[in-house]
Amino acid sequence: MSLTKPTVDQRAAEQLLREAIAIAQDDSREIPATEWDIEIRTIIQGKHLTFRYILVTALLGKSTNPSINALALQAGADVEGAYDARSLCHGVVVLLERQLLNSLLGGSNEPFLNKPARFPMISPSNVVRAGKDRELLLILHKVLSEVETSEQAFNSLCTAVRFTIERQTARSGLLPQLLESADSHLKTIEFIDACVTKSIEGQVAAILAGTVLSIYFDQFEGFEVIVHPVNQSGASSNVYWFIS
Repeated sequence: MSLTKPTVDQRAAEQLLREAIAIAQDDSREIPATEWDIEIRTIIQGKHLTFRYILVTALLGKSTNPSINALALQAGADVEGAYDARSLCHGVVVLLERQLLNSLLGGSNEPFLNKPARFPMISPSNVVRAGKDRELLLILHKVLSEVETSEQAFNSLCTAVRFTIERQTARSGLLPQLLESADSHLKTIEFIDACVTKSIEGQVAAILAGTVLSIYFDQFEGFEVIVHPVNQSGASSNVYWFIS
């Protein structure tokens, strides 16, 4: 017996995501609580952006067409209800995230090209980093296994978007006072000027670039910035700014 491979109407999905964003942005609107609120918050406010995109895409797909299998990542997955999650994410989620959510999910152009999204479906057996990444994978699998109806999916989607907005607010509160001050640019320039007065054997540019990258990628899990001596051979396997 052949497996059913449903599709998701991207126009309908876009309309639903716009509606979910509008609801989430309206503080006066109460979103019905779901039994997965804690899990959704954990994923959205976690450091792994790929899991955030997978969650929102799956909930949007299930809201639009309840016959899809929310665990599926590829239409070719050997499971009933498999659909093309990548096209839905890149064609709808990424665009509206940029237009209406200030890239709060992570600002990735093609998140489904990242390793956690390159499996046929979400499964506890998928290979991910031990620790937080594996915890998030198991939480994601639990949520997407249990959401059954389009109503549950849409309420969960609204919740995910609201937590996304709250995530930005929380991150803004953690910014150093330097970034909040009116003369922050001047202080930054002064810091750089102070650094470049030192030769440090030609390492200043690498140090400054590595510092900036370290601060930026500290918000994500799975990245490590390593600065190597500037005179190291370009052919060396150790020459890179960050790894994922």
